[in-house]
Amino acid sequence: MKVYRYLNSCARENEGSYNELYNFMYLGLISPSNSYLKKYHFISDDGINTFEKPKEMSKFFFSSIADALFVATKSRPYQNMLIELDIDEKLLRKYLGVGFYGTLQVEYCIPYLKLYEQTNKESLDYLIPALNFYNQNFFTYSLTKLDKYPQIEAMLANLSYSGIYQKDRLSIYPLFCFMPKEIKAFPIQGDLNVLRTLAIRTKNLRERKFAYLENIMKITGANIDLFSFNPNFSKDKLFDYSSSIIEEENKKLRKILF
Repeated sequence: MKVYRYLNSCARENEGSYNELYNFMYLGLISPSNSYLKKYHFISDDGINTFEKPKEMSKFFFSSIADALFVATKSRPYQNMLIELDIDEKLLRKYLGVGFYGTLQVEYCIPYLKLYEQTNKESLDYLIPALNFYNQNFFTYSLTKLDKYPQIEAMLANLSYSGIYQKDRLSIYPLFCFMPKEIKAFPIQGDLNVLRTLAIRTKNLRERKFAYLENIMKITGANIDLFSFNPNFSKDKLFDYSSSIIEEENKKLRKILF
C-alpha cells in the first residue's frame, strides 16, 4: 500500500527536513528525520498524535495525498517534495494512528528499522549496528561521549554512498542513509495555492460524501483537537474504514500529480 511524506527546506537549515530532502533529491537516499542525530540529543513528542512517546528512530507518513499536500502547502519553504513509498499492509496496520495538523489526519509512525527492512534496495552491513546503538541510547543527551561512539564512527570507512548531506548532524549520520528499492516523487513547485486548493477541495468532498472526520473521531474516541482519545481504539477498524476511502481518492490525485 502506498504512503506519503513531504520533504521541505526552510530558511534555517536545521529545521524542516533539509538533510532528508537534499539526500533524496541528489542521491535518491532515505535519511533520518530532522529530530534525530543532533549534536545534543533531545527528542520531543513530535506533535499531537495518538502514538506512544518515541522510544526509537522512526518516520511519519500520511495515508492520504490530499492530507500530505494540505500540510506541505501551509508554509512556503524554498523547496518542497512529496514522496511515495509502497509499504506492506500488515506493517501499516501495526503502526497506524491519527495526528492533529489543524485537522485530524490518519498517519503512520514506522520504526526506522522496519522501514529499512521493508524498502531497502541493498543491504548495508553498518546500518543495523549503527541503528541498534542509537536506539539503545535513545535518551542519551550526548552520544559522542559514549565509549562505543568511536567504534560506530569507524564504520564510516565502509560507507556505500558519497556526498551525503548532513548539516548540523553528528558524524555518524551517513550510516543511517539507504537507497530504497522503489520510490516516486513529485516536486511541489510554482503556485502552491493551486495545490492547496486541490487538497482542500478533496478533503471537503471527502467530508460531504463520508462524514470522514466524524467517523474517525468515533473509531478513535477522539475529540476534534485530539487532546483526548481512546488509547485502545481498534487500529484494524481505523485502517479498514480510512483506507477504503483514501485509496480511491489517491488514485485520482496520483493521475494529476505523478
